Amino acid sequence: MMSLWDALRMNMMISYQELVRTFLSTVALLSLCQQLPLVQCK
Repeated sequence: MMSLWDALRMNMMISYQELVRTFLSTVALLSLCQQLPLVQCK
């Protein structure tokens, strides 16, 4: 059976991966907006 610490650590790893994925997609979107002047970026 998985211990509470193992479950917590796994949950934190998944949350960290989601955070990194969101951050990278935001950075990619912002750099794309800067390269394309025709696209309206808020």
